[in-house]
Amino acid sequence: MFTERGVDDERAFTVADVSGGYVESEDGRTLDYDLYLPVSPQRCPAVLAEESPLTDASDEGYVAVDPETMRHRTHDRVYALGDCTDAPVSKTAAAARKQAAVLADNLTADLTGRAYEATYDGFAACPLLTEKGKAILAGYDYDGALFPAVESRLSWLADVEAIPRLYWQVWLRGYLLGM
Repeated sequence: MFTERGVDDERAFTVADVSGGYVESEDGRTLDYDLYLPVSPQRCPAVLAEESPLTDASDEGYVAVDPETMRHRTHDRVYALGDCTDAPVSKTAAAARKQAAVLADNLTADLTGRAYEATYDGFAACPLLTEKGKAILAGYDYDGALFPAVESRLSWLADVEAIPRLYWQVWLRGYLLGM
């Protein structure tokens, strides 16, 4: 879609300075721009990344979890989910919601002496608004894309109407976590 609309995107470009219509990277590359829309880096909160033994086993400063059980790789009975983990998925609310269901089941199994039954498959999803009234709903798991990324009004309605209501009124209250 970027190519079709004449939009250039520059990946792996860590910004050092922005001034006078130009962006300079830390490695000295310079780009001019009409619209500057940076994507901030995702990182674990400093209190965990810099001051916690829970991130010691991770190369990237995230809480080191088994990507299927959400259990810490070296500390028993410690679990994590969402943006602070090193699970190899995008840090989205959809991912955290699926991780929460697995974490809850496995924590309960741990506390009651049951074997783990729940596994997280890497599901993550993100609606991408493409123009007023249209969006793409991207969904994927550890194996790749789950459904084709098709631009539609239905995806836009899901993003602006359905998903916010589900998020605030259902998922945050703990209903339908595994759905």
